[in-house]
Amino acid sequence: TSFIIWDTNELSDTKINYGLTANYGDTSFYSNLVKTHYRFITALQPGQTYHYQVVSTDQHNNSASSQDFNFQTNSSPGAEDTTLPNTPANLIATPLSPTQIKIAWSPATDPVVTGQISSGVVSYNLYLNEGTAPFTSVTTTEYEQTPLTPNTPYTYRVSAVDGASLESVVSSAVSATTLADSNSSSGGGGGGGGGGNRRNNQIIINATSTLPLDIQARIAELQRLIISLIQRLIVILVLRLQSL
Repeated sequence: TSFIIWDTNELSDTKINYGLTANYGDTSFYSNLVKTHYRFITALQPGQTYHYQVVSTDQHNNSASSQDFNFQTNSSPGAEDTTLPNTPANLIATPLSPTQIKIAWSPATDPVVTGQISSGVVSYNLYLNEGTAPFTSVTTTEYEQTPLTPNTPYTYRVSAVDGASLESVVSSAVSATTLADSNSSSGGGGGGGGGGNRRNNQIIINATSTLPLDIQARIAELQRLIISLIQRLIVILVLRLQSL
């Protein structure tokens, strides 16, 4: 790849003629009108001398061309990286709370193979339980997952990914169980509370009311008087009906 840049005194398009001879043969073009022009020339042969000429044309079709220039491409740096990175080692899962687990591992490396570019490890994929696809990708060598379910086992695996998007073999699995929730009901504990019920960690009070004993006695006496009065009224009504 080669990068070519130039300026013009007015807005114009961007064109580069290039090739292995001064006759060129290939062209890179950008139609937007600008004053600062640049293009990346790609797919070049390594270890070769290329000729190029820049051309800019304004909106009135006025055109300006440079003289012939040349540049040298680098020798071949090696073949594309096709080697998988090493599998991360020393994977550890540690519960931190009822809803959080920390996963950590040792950095992986990308093997150096003669004749190939080593693109280096750039990220890590994390797998949860029996999942076949990663649930997250990170660039560090640790991760804290949350929120999780209290007192529940989780299994983790990790792989490395290099700059050529090649993924290592997935590591062996490690497991950890989240801590128990100290706020959850532990069962047992009978009696007490006078009508209190415990459901889903929420206390529900069934309200009752109580009157003083003297008031209760007065109410009972009033009830007896009312009943006696009703009975007397009934007797009087019966007698009057009989006298008719």
